[in-house]
Amino acid sequence: MFFLFPIGNDISVRRLPRITLAIIILNVLIFLLFSLPANVRLNNRSTELRHRMNDILMRYFNEECRQGKYEYSNNGLNKFVSDFENGEILDSDNPDYYSYLQMKYEYNALINRNINYKFGYIPARPTPITIISHMFLHGGFMHLLGNMWFLWLVGISLEDRWGRWYYLIFYLLSGIFAVTIYGFATAMKTIPLIGASGAIAGLMGAFMVRFYNSKIRYFWFFLLFIKPYWGIFEITSWFAMGLWFLNQVLQQTLFSGKSHVAFLAHIYGFIFGVGVALILKYTGIEDKFIKETVLKEKSKDKHNPLVAEAQDSVDNGNYREAIEKLEKAIVLNPDNIPARLKVMDLYEQYERDKFKSFEHFIKLLNVFIKKNDAVNFMLQFENYIDRFQNTALPERIQFFLGYAYSINNKHLQAIEEYKKFTQRYPQSHLVPKALLNAAKIYIYKTNEIQIGEKLLFVILKRYPNLEWKQNVEDEIKKIQSGKNQK
Repeated sequence: MFFLFPIGNDISVRRLPRITLAIIILNVLIFLLFSLPANVRLNNRSTELRHRMNDILMRYFNEECRQGKYEYSNNGLNKFVSDFENGEILDSDNPDYYSYLQMKYEYNALINRNINYKFGYIPARPTPITIISHMFLHGGFMHLLGNMWFLWLVGISLEDRWGRWYYLIFYLLSGIFAVTIYGFATAMKTIPLIGASGAIAGLMGAFMVRFYNSKIRYFWFFLLFIKPYWGIFEITSWFAMGLWFLNQVLQQTLFSGKSHVAFLAHIYGFIFGVGVALILKYTGIEDKFIKETVLKEKSKDKHNPLVAEAQDSVDNGNYREAIEKLEKAIVLNPDNIPARLKVMDLYEQYERDKFKSFEHFIKLLNVFIKKNDAVNFMLQFENYIDRFQNTALPERIQFFLGYAYSINNKHLQAIEEYKKFTQRYPQSHLVPKALLNAAKIYIYKTNEIQIGEKLLFVILKRYPNLEWKQNVEDEIKKIQSGKNQK
């Protein structure tokens, strides 16, 4: 079994993506509202009837095509369905024809109550409402989850660069374009199209143009017999998005008419996104109009403008310029976490300067130590430490690492880090504290009381003049009191 899924990118987002979040929340609320049991039963029954009717139609359509009576095409199928329902293919007493009419009658009654038929886009009878409303309906939880995840992956970056209202307009226009062209091209004129994938495909096309050189992170999982393998890798945006588009073209070629996935809508949405992004880029519209609006929006947000300018430099491939802006931002505010994170990546990926990257990594961790933020310290440490394997950590960070592991309930790792600390920095004034913390973990977390007690006696023996000697003695008394009670 092999599994591959995109999990993020290397583009920094400088403010809350309100429009993207609003679209996701609205989609989820609508899905939950129309996932009530009565609606589910109605949808399931109408789907069952449609499949059974299609089975009858296709069986006789294929036979008629073999006899040369109909052309095997969209027009031929539409003509056949009309003739079949008018009784020109089968006799009125044929069981299949009678069964089809009964199902058709029940199906028509159901679809009048079906939300997908009320608000989904039906190519045979489009309306101004359904050309928008179809984007907020989904056929199942996985359909919703997949669309919303891809919307989040690409949408937040475009919203950040194009501004909230331009981004919203583009999103809606992508969906409208995709579904309109799909309506002209598809043979399934009476089946409602639902889902945001056409609009999201437009975002993906624009993302490929706007952030062509950014990196998309993928998680992969492979199960070989009973042994699992997994990992994370990165590929450039233009390659990842281009590969996705080619896959949609291939799927449409192989499974046209055999799948309920609207590959055509994906293809046309993507083409629209690429086209609009190219026009905005090469006509200068983005720089002349959109960028000015975005800067006004961002002036209301409490973010360091140098970080935003540095990201623009990265988007344009000016990595050295971006580093200079980030370094300036850090001089102005040494606790600027977004600037630290971004400059670390730039030194590592584009300058190939591991020393400078590690220097900023250490300073970033010190920011979290100053704030006593063990959770984010641990998060960033685990995200980046693989880059700096076999590199000794400074005294303060090595000590705090043990504390961070314990706060995050990783007690064995905490003990191991405290042990490393005492071995690397035996003369440090923090060694007694490291031993005490390790002893408490043994006593209260791993229930290895004897080991913890031994560590407490080691502290008293090695450091008899500790200011907090009484604390150690109190811990020993608690342990011995517990033994006496037993």
